Amino acid sequence: MVEHLYLSGHSLLPLRHNPELVGSLKHPCPTPGYINLTTKTLTTGEEELLKQGLNCHTLCKPPLYKKWLELDSLLDNIFCLAENEKIKVNVGICKELQREGRVEWGHHRSSLAKKETQDTAKALRQDTSITIRRTDKAACYVLIPTDEYNSKINNILCDTSKFRMITRNPTEDIKKSANKIIKTVNTKNGCTKLPLLTADFLDPLKGSDTQGIIASLDVESLFTNVPLDRMIHYILEEVYPEGSQSKSDILNLALKSLLELCTKEAFFISPDGGRFRMFQQVDGIAMGSPLVVLFTNFFMGQVERDILSGLQKPYIYARYVDDIFVQAKDGNEVGHLWRCLKEVSGLNLTVENSLEGRLPFLNVLMWQRSCGFGTGAY
Repeated sequence: MVEHLYLSGHSLLPLRHNPELVGSLKHPCPTPGYINLTTKTLTTGEEELLKQGLNCHTLCKPPLYKKWLELDSLLDNIFCLAENEKIKVNVGICKELQREGRVEWGHHRSSLAKKETQDTAKALRQDTSITIRRTDKAACYVLIPTDEYNSKINNILCDTSKFRMITRNPTEDIKKSANKIIKTVNTKNGCTKLPLLTADFLDPLKGSDTQGIIASLDVESLFTNVPLDRMIHYILEEVYPEGSQSKSDILNLALKSLLELCTKEAFFISPDGGRFRMFQQVDGIAMGSPLVVLFTNFFMGQVERDILSGLQKPYIYARYVDDIFVQAKDGNEVGHLWRCLKEVSGLNLTVENSLEGRLPFLNVLMWQRSCGFGTGAY
């Protein structure tokens, strides 16, 4: 008889201790929060810790580079105020802040986990004879002998037909190669133009003139407010351009029906006391739908195309889903762009203007300087 049984998404349990499993391999087992495949005998504290499964968290000590970034941002704020003659700066402030950046103050203990729990987790982590990993399809941990774990990993990675060891990060080389191919495609292709890869939001700022003002615009509740009929119309216009050959073998009417089925027929269940009510979303895109980012980006792209083709383009216009960054000539230009976006899209947008040339956008804090943009973590 098979002594042990692996069940996908469940723990490894002896059959002799689970007679209900014999003869029925599909019967689920409750997961205790961890699976111990080692010979290590766990203490009561370690068992209690691991039984929490992935709900067990400890607060890690923040790396020093985060403190350095904060101090770097603080220095920029100080020098900005000094340039505007609002404060006077001591000549030794840079060295003082650099010294502060090397010092660790206070503790970083979690308010949710007791000190004993954190000490137990630390001791487990320092035990080099075992490796603790998250299981593939269950919300629990698995304990594996480190030698066995490394052996299995090495056996996989030694297959040179599938893996090759490298000595440095190839991201920049890959980006350059991709952009070279994209430029070749765009030169030979007169219809579809592929965008070049950039380093997220920072590349457009490098070497840019800081004239004018900077501001951000935010579309309120973009996903659930996108007008479905207009969005589907935009998609059909792109796939079946008037007077040109269709970009798809699917009939126009069939594609329209499929798009409407994927969007207008979405339903969900809402709890109401002790019962549940069902709703169907007939406009806007359902949150959590795999189509939501694709469709909203398509809709906003078409809106921007219609607007920017008839306006004097801002110095910089960049958008990430529903967040828009603008560098424009003045506040009137930003206001006009805001009104046009609001009118054409039918959506509500908010505007945040820079304060003393400084503006947070997503995770980037930027400021205008005479020699270009300064950026830091926000």
